[in-house]
Amino acid sequence: MFSENISDILSSLSEEDIENLKATAESIFNNKTEEKNEPKDNDLLSGFDPSMIQKIMTVMSRMNSDNSRSDFIKALKPHLSTSRQKKADEAMKILKLFDILPLLQNFG
Repeated sequence: MFSENISDILSSLSEEDIENLKATAESIFNNKTEEKNEPKDNDLLSGFDPSMIQKIMTVMSRMNSDNSRSDFIKALKPHLSTSRQKKADEAMKILKLFDILPLLQNFG
């Protein structure tokens, strides 16, 4: 059934239509292969300084690590009401921000 529909469509096309379709397909596929082969000017890491990447990694690792204060809040969280659990989450986020604040000040 599907192949019959395709056959009907193809049989209704003129030679000029088929040539136009071929030219369009070639231009689409040629553009895609050229884009893959050409280096991109806006590459993600092209504008970054390696020291900046190291600084970002330091901040991210500090954000992902827990400290005793956030561990304490995390331990209390199951014993709190839903509204206070949300406040506990906010408090843990604020503690993480306080942990990375000195790093951000040192980086300039």
